[in-house]
Amino acid sequence: MAQNLRKFWWILVFVMFGLSVFGGFVQDDRLIGVNPNFGKMESLFDAWVEPYFFGDKMAGAYRPITSLSYNLTGVFFGLVPFWYRLGNLIIYLVLVWQVIKLVERILGNKYWWVGLWWGVMAIHTEAVVNVVGRGEVLSMLGVIMMMRCLQEKRWEAGLVWWLLGLLAKESAMVWGVYLLWNLKGVEVKKVLVRLYYFGLVVGGYFLLRFNALGESMFSNNATMVENQLKFLGLGDRLISAISLITLGLQKVILPISLSYDYSFNQLGEVFGNRWYFYGGVLVIISLILLMVKFRKIRMGILMLALPLLLTSNLIMPIGTVFGERLWLFPSLGVAVIISWLIREKIIGKFILVALIFANIILGIIRVWSWRSEDSLFMADARVSSNSVVALTNMSATLLKQRKLDEAYEYLKKAEGIYPDYPILLNNMGLYYYWKGEIDLARGKWDRCVALVPGHKLCGSNLELLKK
Repeated sequence: MAQNLRKFWWILVFVMFGLSVFGGFVQDDRLIGVNPNFGKMESLFDAWVEPYFFGDKMAGAYRPITSLSYNLTGVFFGLVPFWYRLGNLIIYLVLVWQVIKLVERILGNKYWWVGLWWGVMAIHTEAVVNVVGRGEVLSMLGVIMMMRCLQEKRWEAGLVWWLLGLLAKESAMVWGVYLLWNLKGVEVKKVLVRLYYFGLVVGGYFLLRFNALGESMFSNNATMVENQLKFLGLGDRLISAISLITLGLQKVILPISLSYDYSFNQLGEVFGNRWYFYGGVLVIISLILLMVKFRKIRMGILMLALPLLLTSNLIMPIGTVFGERLWLFPSLGVAVIISWLIREKIIGKFILVALIFANIILGIIRVWSWRSEDSLFMADARVSSNSVVALTNMSATLLKQRKLDEAYEYLKKAEGIYPDYPILLNNMGLYYYWKGEIDLARGKWDRCVALVPGHKLCGSNLELLKK
């Protein structure tokens, strides 16, 4: 019975996320193929010496393993979305398999279903379906493999896997703390040797990072639109970051109103609601108490808490205020903790059944919305109605369809939120251009170029007016 259920669940995970493989490139997927060498063997070398966002050192992103996976696909298959989405699905299935193995070591063999439950969580859609979410999956895979090696007392192998996770995405850096913690109880001579290896790995990583990014290796060029927390004082940022913990847990447990975008000012109601902050404080206190009292649940707590030190903006501002993809790893911690609570009969199994059922249904709906950029924009404009980015993107879909009056409604609402968003200015210019109001179009594009000198879209549209 258990074996048949296991097979069925694997099929469910495959079908649920497999619905996405026939979709196209969406949103940030456009960074794939920007390199002039893309599709050539030279691009495999470029992955190690260029920024993740090709030509943009100021973003401070260096993810050569992730870039290499894109470039390798490009060499064999070009820019066909199917192969990139299929690659994401395969990597995710491998990750689920390794998560199951890890959870069995933590909770016991009969708890294999925890990993498969985690595998159908709807909040994972962005990380799995969006091609550029691959960095999250690869990075987590490296860390999970590191954990498995440490459980088997293979510290050096764990160090290698941690490095691979780090080269997939920078957020794996926090797990270096866990790697060092596992030196506890080792004889002094071995500790010194392993610290030497650790130093070589970290030093080598930062040398590679510096070579690709130069003085921008620690930079963060997020604007007010992308991460308003970057522009807050320390106290206000911490309060806001703690509030986001509540929001993330809410979306993991009951994944309603999922969105690819939480930028300015979609989260205004969260930051303005003190109960989100109180909820975050309660979660932090509860995790500390559980960590002290119950040893068997500590790994689950670390899975939840460690990634959030970076991704929630607690330690420092990052490139985005909030993202569902950033909860890929923390959601495993949630699954482990809830499963432990069920095992201890603190909560009933019916809650788990309800959570799994809700995630499957809502997950399938969410995966389907990612089939194309237009379907995604239309779906998210409804749930992210206070986001200048979501509204602007919806206007772009309507402008392409020449539904100018409908597009204008979204443009005016977006303008009321953040009038100097460059892509909004570009779309406003297009609206006026197609309405025949050339002077108004020129004014929007001039404003865009003044804010962002060299802006490609606005600049090319201004050139169009000269012809």
